[in-house]
Amino acid sequence: PYSTPTAPPYSTPTAHAVQPHPPPVYSHQASYATSQPVYVQATPISSNGHQAKPFRPAPPASRPVPTAQFVVPTARAVFPTAQAVVPTAQTNDQKISVVPQTFTVHGAGSSVVNGRYVQCGTRDGVNMYKMDKKEYYVLRHTSTKQTAWWIVYMKKGNVHKTTDFYYVKAKTASPPGSGWKTDKKCYGKIPSPKLS
Repeated sequence: PYSTPTAPPYSTPTAHAVQPHPPPVYSHQASYATSQPVYVQATPISSNGHQAKPFRPAPPASRPVPTAQFVVPTARAVFPTAQAVVPTAQTNDQKISVVPQTFTVHGAGSSVVNGRYVQCGTRDGVNMYKMDKKEYYVLRHTSTKQTAWWIVYMKKGNVHKTTDFYYVKAKTASPPGSGWKTDKKCYGKIPSPKLS
């Protein structure tokens, strides 16, 4: 007899729950609750559930603080150098090279005016000279017509009572050494004197 074959027994499959993988965590989802920001690398959490290590940037290198440098200028005193002003010598024989304090009149035809003269004051803005122990003077006078140096006799220094001997037209600050003249109004005799 043939037995009717029966179907092999089947076990009812049981349903197993599938656990989904956790979603990845990116840097923009990092927590900013702490005082310092924590940066997380853009690496998803592994399947074993371990969280990625936080990434912290290295602190910025310290920069040297520039120190202020003050440049204090040193004072330099400027002392003017003294320059002596010496009158320049004249090449012609009409002028004495410097303003003298004393000189000698010599060679005059009227010998009374020959002698040593010394500076005794000023007249017409320049020095006036007087012969030693006598009333003869060498002085400059400016009139409306001319400026001239004169060799005169002047009693007691009275300029209104003079006797003219020689003259030379010049506007120099010192009496000329030569070029002296006499005329009909003067008492001087030729030859004319020279100064040295």
